[in-house]
Amino acid sequence: MYLVSTGFLRASDKSLVDYAKNVDILCANKECQLLLERARSIMKRDLHDTVKVGLKKPVEELSSLVDKEQDITRTLLSDNTFQFPGCLISLSVHSYTLVKNTDVEKCIRQCLRQLELLQTVWGQVLPSTVYCKTLGCLVNTMVQELVLRTMSLEDIPADTAVQLVAAFAVVIARAPQVLKVPWNRSWFFSWSSILTTVLLQDPNEVYQRVHHWSQFLELQLVLGANLRTISDRWADGKGPLAHMFTPDQTKQLIRALFQNTERRAAVLASIK
Repeated sequence: MYLVSTGFLRASDKSLVDYAKNVDILCANKECQLLLERARSIMKRDLHDTVKVGLKKPVEELSSLVDKEQDITRTLLSDNTFQFPGCLISLSVHSYTLVKNTDVEKCIRQCLRQLELLQTVWGQVLPSTVYCKTLGCLVNTMVQELVLRTMSLEDIPADTAVQLVAAFAVVIARAPQVLKVPWNRSWFFSWSSILTTVLLQDPNEVYQRVHHWSQFLELQLVLGANLRTISDRWADGKGPLAHMFTPDQTKQLIRALFQNTERRAAVLASIK
């Protein structure tokens, strides 16, 4: 270990290595701590304060559509039939209702910014091998989560697909830069450290360190492709798409991206 050989750390001191190995646990503990603090503040609020919720407009009478040319009378239900009934709920429940963040690209840029901050801090203290392994694990976690979240969507409108392609392009452009070890002035007289850093910073580094990177690239391509391109990349189960996703996953993506047409049905039938 470089820090041990330079006398910065003792050989028996594993605190820095343990920190790098368990950084995900530290982040999870900090997040749990914040959640517990918020939960305590919510529990201390006065539950007797209530607010009225429910229908925002009066219940309309059921409208019926009678087809005089047919013997069956069809009755259409009101728009309010399946709405939440008017009642009183705790004010704290109403205040802390979670709202989904629709700005996907902004959230992704914030994640990348956090990784870049870690690059600035860890690049000056960690050996290049430990640094690349640790940052590669974090980037892989982020990429894997993006893939899982996208695959879980049941419907992806065209504008949403365009937004996802643009957001993923930001990840593709900036994430590989995070794996590059920043220049450390303490390496000036250490040719072994310089040589190790140069050898590790090759164009294919991201594929070696981020295991889900190829799958992520394929997902971005599918989000911006048409049915013909997807069918060609499946290539009867022998194409690059088939190596990244299972038939069920590919069908789920196609159903979410495209409307039910004969062309879509034909492509789905060809994926086995």
